[in-house]
Amino acid sequence: RTQVEHLASATANGTAIPEQTSAWLKTIDECLRGRLLAVGLVPKSTEETKAEQEAAAEQSAVRLSDFIGRYIESRTDAKIRTVRKWRTTRRLLTEFLGADSNLVAITAGDANRFKLHLLKMKKEDGTKFYSPSTLGKHIEGAKLFFTAAVDDAIRTDNPFAKVKGSKAVNEDRVRFISQDDIRKCIDATPDRQWKLIIALSRFGGLRTPSEHVRLRWEDVLWDQNKIVVHAPKTEHHEGRGDRHVPLFPELLPF
Repeated sequence: RTQVEHLASATANGTAIPEQTSAWLKTIDECLRGRLLAVGLVPKSTEETKAEQEAAAEQSAVRLSDFIGRYIESRTDAKIRTVRKWRTTRRLLTEFLGADSNLVAITAGDANRFKLHLLKMKKEDGTKFYSPSTLGKHIEGAKLFFTAAVDDAIRTDNPFAKVKGSKAVNEDRVRFISQDDIRKCIDATPDRQWKLIIALSRFGGLRTPSEHVRLRWEDVLWDQNKIVVHAPKTEHHEGRGDRHVPLFPELLPF
Protein backbone atom coordinates (compact mmCIF):
# COMPACT_ATOMS: atom_id res chain seq x y z
CA ARG A 1 0.00 0.00 0.00
CA THR A 2 2.85 2.35 0.82
CA GLN A 3 4.43 1.80 -2.60
CA VAL A 4 1.11 2.48 -4.34
CA GLU A 5 0.78 5.72 -2.36
CA HIS A 6 4.28 6.73 -3.52
CA LEU A 7 3.25 6.05 -7.13
CA ALA A 8 0.01 8.01 -6.73
CA SER A 9 1.87 10.98 -5.21
CA ALA A 10 4.50 11.01 -7.96
CA THR A 11 1.81 10.81 -10.65
CA ALA A 12 -0.32 13.57 -9.12
CA ASN A 13 2.62 15.94 -8.54
CA GLY A 14 4.60 15.10 -11.66
CA THR A 15 7.66 14.15 -9.62
CA ALA A 16 10.09 11.27 -9.96
CA ILE A 17 9.22 7.87 -8.50
CA PRO A 18 11.29 7.17 -5.30
CA GLU A 19 14.19 4.77 -5.80
CA GLN A 20 12.81 2.18 -3.40
CA THR A 21 9.48 2.20 -5.29
CA SER A 22 11.28 1.83 -8.63
CA ALA A 23 13.16 -1.15 -7.19
CA TRP A 24 9.88 -2.62 -5.93
CA LEU A 25 8.29 -2.30 -9.36
CA LYS A 26 10.95 -4.61 -10.77
CA THR A 27 9.89 -7.36 -8.35
CA ILE A 28 6.12 -7.40 -8.94
CA ASP A 29 4.36 -9.84 -11.24
CA GLU A 30 2.72 -8.98 -14.55
CA CYS A 31 -0.79 -9.14 -13.09
CA LEU A 32 -0.13 -6.42 -10.52
CA ARG A 33 1.87 -4.37 -12.99
CA GLY A 34 -1.04 -4.57 -15.42
CA ARG A 35 -3.47 -3.28 -12.78
CA LEU A 36 -1.16 -0.36 -11.92
CA LEU A 37 -0.67 0.38 -15.62
CA ALA A 38 -4.43 0.36 -16.23
CA VAL A 39 -4.97 3.22 -13.75
CA GLY A 40 -1.95 5.19 -14.93
CA LEU A 41 0.30 4.72 -11.88
CA VAL A 42 3.27 3.24 -13.74
CA PRO A 43 4.83 4.41 -17.02
CA LYS A 44 4.69 2.16 -20.06
CA SER A 45 7.87 0.36 -20.99
CA THR A 46 9.62 1.06 -24.30
CA GLU A 47 8.44 -2.31 -25.58
CA GLU A 48 4.83 -1.61 -24.60
CA THR A 49 4.89 1.83 -26.21
CA LYS A 50 6.36 0.39 -29.40
CA ALA A 51 3.79 -2.40 -29.47
CA GLU A 52 0.94 0.12 -29.08
CA GLN A 53 2.32 2.26 -31.88
CA GLU A 54 2.63 -0.74 -34.19
CA ALA A 55 -0.91 -1.85 -33.33
CA ALA A 56 -2.26 1.64 -34.02
CA ALA A 57 -0.40 1.80 -37.33
CA GLU A 58 -1.73 -1.61 -38.33
CA GLN A 59 -5.27 -0.61 -37.39
CA SER A 60 -5.08 2.61 -39.41
CA ALA A 61 -3.47 0.91 -42.42
CA VAL A 62 -5.45 1.01 -45.66
CA ARG A 63 -4.34 -1.36 -48.41
CA LEU A 64 -3.55 0.57 -51.60
CA SER A 65 -5.15 -2.00 -53.90
CA ASP A 66 -8.33 -2.27 -51.81
CA PHE A 67 -8.89 1.48 -51.58
CA ILE A 68 -8.42 2.11 -55.31
CA GLY A 69 -10.66 -0.86 -56.12
CA ARG A 70 -13.44 0.49 -53.91
CA TYR A 71 -13.06 3.96 -55.41
CA ILE A 72 -13.35 2.69 -59.00
CA GLU A 73 -16.44 0.64 -58.09
CA SER A 74 -18.04 3.69 -56.48
CA ARG A 75 -17.68 5.78 -59.64
CA THR A 76 -20.85 4.58 -61.31
CA ASP A 77 -20.89 7.83 -63.29
CA ALA A 78 -17.65 7.03 -65.13
CA LYS A 79 -17.55 5.83 -68.73
CA ILE A 80 -16.44 2.26 -69.51
CA ARG A 81 -13.26 3.41 -71.26
CA THR A 82 -12.39 5.66 -68.31
CA VAL A 83 -12.86 2.77 -65.88
CA ARG A 84 -10.56 0.62 -68.04
CA LYS A 85 -7.85 3.31 -67.86
CA TRP A 86 -8.25 3.60 -64.09
CA ARG A 87 -7.90 -0.17 -63.70
CA THR A 88 -4.68 -0.09 -65.71
CA THR A 89 -3.36 2.74 -63.51
CA ARG A 90 -4.31 0.71 -60.43
CA ARG A 91 -2.41 -2.29 -61.75
CA LEU A 92 0.71 -0.20 -62.47
CA LEU A 93 0.59 1.44 -59.03
CA THR A 94 0.14 -1.82 -57.14
CA GLU A 95 2.84 -3.58 -59.16
CA PHE A 96 5.32 -0.80 -58.36
CA LEU A 97 4.35 0.07 -54.77
CA GLY A 98 2.90 -3.28 -53.73
CA ALA A 99 -0.76 -4.24 -53.45
CA ASP A 100 -0.47 -4.54 -49.64
CA SER A 101 1.32 -1.20 -49.18
CA ASN A 102 -0.28 1.21 -46.73
CA LEU A 103 -2.06 4.03 -48.55
CA VAL A 104 -1.25 6.38 -45.64
CA ALA A 105 2.48 5.67 -45.78
CA ILE A 106 3.04 6.48 -49.48
CA THR A 107 5.21 9.57 -49.91
CA ALA A 108 5.83 12.23 -52.54
CA GLY A 109 9.13 10.45 -53.20
CA ASP A 110 7.23 7.24 -54.00
CA ALA A 111 5.04 9.21 -56.42
CA ASN A 112 8.07 10.65 -58.23
CA ARG A 113 9.73 7.23 -58.41
CA PHE A 114 6.52 5.80 -59.90
CA LYS A 115 6.65 8.35 -62.72
CA LEU A 116 10.34 7.60 -63.35
CA HIS A 117 9.47 3.90 -63.42
CA LEU A 118 6.91 4.48 -66.18
CA LEU A 119 9.36 6.66 -68.09
CA LYS A 120 11.99 3.89 -68.04
CA MET A 121 9.67 1.15 -69.29
CA LYS A 122 10.68 -0.01 -72.78
CA LYS A 123 9.18 -2.13 -75.54
CA GLU A 124 11.06 -5.03 -77.08
CA ASP A 125 12.40 -2.75 -79.81
CA GLY A 126 13.85 -0.37 -77.22
CA THR A 127 11.33 2.43 -77.69
CA LYS A 128 9.41 3.95 -74.79
CA PHE A 129 6.47 1.88 -73.63
CA TYR A 130 4.26 4.88 -72.86
CA SER A 131 3.80 8.01 -74.93
CA PRO A 132 3.81 11.33 -73.02
CA SER A 133 0.02 11.60 -73.28
CA THR A 134 -0.58 8.04 -72.01
CA LEU A 135 1.89 8.50 -69.17
CA GLY A 136 0.13 11.74 -68.29
CA LYS A 137 -3.22 9.94 -68.07
CA HIS A 138 -1.77 7.44 -65.56
CA ILE A 139 -0.32 10.25 -63.45
CA GLU A 140 -3.67 12.05 -63.49
CA GLY A 141 -5.39 8.80 -62.52
CA ALA A 142 -3.05 8.28 -59.57
CA LYS A 143 -3.58 11.90 -58.54
CA LEU A 144 -7.35 11.32 -58.64
CA PHE A 145 -7.12 8.24 -56.38
CA PHE A 146 -5.14 10.08 -53.70
CA THR A 147 -7.40 13.13 -53.92
CA ALA A 148 -10.25 10.77 -53.02
CA ALA A 149 -8.18 9.53 -50.04
CA VAL A 150 -7.80 13.14 -48.86
CA ASP A 151 -11.54 13.75 -49.32
CA ASP A 152 -12.26 10.65 -47.19
CA ALA A 153 -9.90 11.97 -44.47
CA ILE A 154 -7.65 8.92 -44.85
CA ARG A 155 -4.74 11.16 -45.83
CA THR A 156 -3.97 14.81 -45.18
CA ASP A 157 -2.03 15.34 -48.41
CA ASN A 158 -1.78 14.09 -51.99
CA PRO A 159 1.71 12.68 -52.75
CA PHE A 160 1.06 13.16 -56.49
CA ALA A 161 0.12 16.84 -56.13
CA LYS A 162 3.43 18.10 -57.55
CA VAL A 163 4.03 15.26 -60.02
CA LYS A 164 3.50 16.67 -63.49
CA GLY A 165 2.01 14.56 -66.23
CA SER A 166 1.69 15.48 -69.87
CA LYS A 167 -1.30 16.22 -72.07
CA ALA A 168 0.79 16.64 -75.19
CA VAL A 169 -0.51 15.18 -78.42
CA ASN A 170 1.86 12.85 -80.24
CA GLU A 171 2.16 14.71 -83.55
CA ASP A 172 3.83 11.70 -85.15
CA ARG A 173 0.48 9.90 -85.08
CA VAL A 174 -1.46 12.71 -86.74
CA ARG A 175 -2.46 11.99 -90.34
CA PHE A 176 -4.81 13.52 -92.91
CA ILE A 177 -6.79 10.73 -94.53
CA SER A 178 -7.92 11.70 -98.03
CA GLN A 179 -11.34 10.80 -99.41
CA ASP A 180 -9.73 8.52 -101.96
CA ASP A 181 -7.95 6.54 -99.23
CA ILE A 182 -11.04 6.33 -97.03
CA ARG A 183 -13.16 5.08 -99.95
CA LYS A 184 -10.64 2.28 -100.47
CA CYS A 185 -11.13 1.32 -96.81
CA ILE A 186 -14.91 1.47 -97.20
CA ASP A 187 -14.78 -0.71 -100.31
CA ALA A 188 -12.73 -3.30 -98.44
CA THR A 189 -15.24 -3.67 -95.59
CA PRO A 190 -17.44 -6.78 -95.41
CA ASP A 191 -20.89 -5.24 -94.81
CA ARG A 192 -23.01 -2.09 -94.74
CA GLN A 193 -22.58 -1.56 -91.01
CA TRP A 194 -18.80 -1.29 -91.30
CA LYS A 195 -19.15 1.00 -94.30
CA LEU A 196 -21.42 3.28 -92.24
CA ILE A 197 -19.05 3.24 -89.24
CA ILE A 198 -16.12 4.41 -91.36
CA ALA A 199 -18.20 6.94 -93.28
CA LEU A 200 -19.60 8.48 -90.08
CA SER A 201 -16.10 8.70 -88.63
CA ARG A 202 -14.48 10.31 -91.68
CA PHE A 203 -17.31 12.38 -93.15
CA GLY A 204 -19.39 13.02 -90.01
CA GLY A 205 -16.57 13.43 -87.49
CA LEU A 206 -18.08 11.02 -84.95
CA ARG A 207 -15.89 9.77 -82.09
CA THR A 208 -15.24 6.08 -82.40
CA PRO A 209 -16.75 3.98 -80.90
CA SER A 210 -18.60 5.93 -78.17
CA GLU A 211 -20.74 8.13 -80.44
CA HIS A 212 -21.49 5.40 -82.96
CA VAL A 213 -23.01 2.98 -80.46
CA ARG A 214 -25.43 5.62 -79.19
CA LEU A 215 -26.77 6.47 -82.62
CA ARG A 216 -30.40 5.45 -83.30
CA TRP A 217 -32.68 5.73 -86.34
CA GLU A 218 -34.67 8.51 -84.66
CA ASP A 219 -31.45 10.56 -84.45
CA VAL A 220 -31.41 10.89 -88.23
CA LEU A 221 -33.59 13.93 -88.92
CA TRP A 222 -34.29 13.44 -92.61
CA ASP A 223 -36.60 16.45 -92.91
CA GLN A 224 -33.93 18.72 -91.40
CA ASN A 225 -31.03 17.11 -93.25
CA LYS A 226 -28.99 16.51 -90.07
CA ILE A 227 -28.04 13.91 -87.47
CA VAL A 228 -28.27 14.27 -83.67
CA VAL A 229 -25.01 12.95 -82.22
CA HIS A 230 -24.95 12.07 -78.51
CA ALA A 231 -21.51 12.78 -77.03
CA PRO A 232 -20.73 10.79 -73.85
CA LYS A 233 -17.26 12.35 -73.66
CA THR A 234 -18.62 15.88 -73.22
CA GLU A 235 -22.10 15.27 -71.75
CA HIS A 236 -20.97 16.25 -68.25
CA HIS A 237 -20.46 19.80 -69.57
CA GLU A 238 -23.61 21.91 -69.65
CA GLY A 239 -25.12 22.11 -73.11
CA ARG A 240 -22.61 19.70 -74.65
CA GLY A 241 -24.48 16.42 -74.31
CA ASP A 242 -25.26 16.29 -78.00
CA ARG A 243 -24.62 18.16 -81.25
CA HIS A 244 -26.02 18.31 -84.77
CA VAL A 245 -24.02 17.05 -87.73
CA PRO A 246 -25.16 17.92 -91.27
CA LEU A 247 -26.28 14.98 -93.36
CA PHE A 248 -23.47 15.57 -95.86
CA PRO A 249 -23.81 14.26 -99.42
CA GLU A 250 -20.89 11.92 -98.72
CA LEU A 251 -22.90 10.28 -95.89
CA LEU A 252 -26.19 9.85 -97.75
CA PRO A 253 -25.26 6.70 -99.74
CA PHE A 254 -24.41 4.90 -96.54
